[in-house]
Amino acid sequence: MFYEPPFRIAKDIWVLGLRAFPVFLIKAKSANIIIEPEIGCLIDIVEDQIKHTGISLKDIDVCIVLHEHYDHVMLVPFLYKFNSNLEIFVPEGSERILSDNLLVYKIFSSTTCDKLGIKEKEADNYNLNFKPYNENTIIEGINFVFTPGHSPFSYTAIFEDIAFVSDALGYWGKRLKFPLFFYSYSKYMESIKKIEKINPSMILTGHISYFENSKDIIHKSLELAEKTKISSKKKSKEELFNEIYRHEFLFYPEDVIRSVAKYIIKRSLEAS
Repeated sequence: MFYEPPFRIAKDIWVLGLRAFPVFLIKAKSANIIIEPEIGCLIDIVEDQIKHTGISLKDIDVCIVLHEHYDHVMLVPFLYKFNSNLEIFVPEGSERILSDNLLVYKIFSSTTCDKLGIKEKEADNYNLNFKPYNENTIIEGINFVFTPGHSPFSYTAIFEDIAFVSDALGYWGKRLKFPLFFYSYSKYMESIKKIEKINPSMILTGHISYFENSKDIIHKSLELAEKTKISSKKKSKEELFNEIYRHEFLFYPEDVIRSVAKYIIKRSLEAS
């Protein structure tokens, strides 16, 4: 389980943000990199925390998005404001989604624009110029493994034998553990097995936790997903929502967790 950020988790890796929404800083040889630019309201916290690492947000050279869900991308415009030369890498295939201002969880929400001090119609002037990556891409020593299932464009990043899995293994809170196969149950399970083959020395998840026994958490993730798939087939969306909208999931709006219940049941019924 994470200590309260900021803290150094490995020689070149710092954890910023909040325990529920960690933002990872890698101080690589020739670049300062943010992985998992989570929710926008973290910007003031991260701006203060990063000073403990000896740099500031204007020193961030690269930002890497691991999947396209709103709670993993909303910090991007704020990082760009500090450095307009910021290189922003996103999963191949997700560029349209992340650039589409018609989407519900658009990067430039009205709240984001207010905090940036711009009007929503001015958001198009923020040419974020997303750079797609795939499994053949290497960024400052970081390799990528395609791990869909949670979302169609999810990736795991590998740096110095440490795996940044985002939501590929599910949600591992102190009191709430839950799989997150929103896009496909079978692809979710296949992706976990991909991570297992890598056998990383440490696994960093997109929310709450890190694990130094990768084999154990991978086994538990597979087991939890299978168990949830079986039980969810027998539940209504309302029943599953009432069961899971508690503990760490209370960080999210009610409608978000209702969507979680909806997709978990749908993908469970689609699975064999």
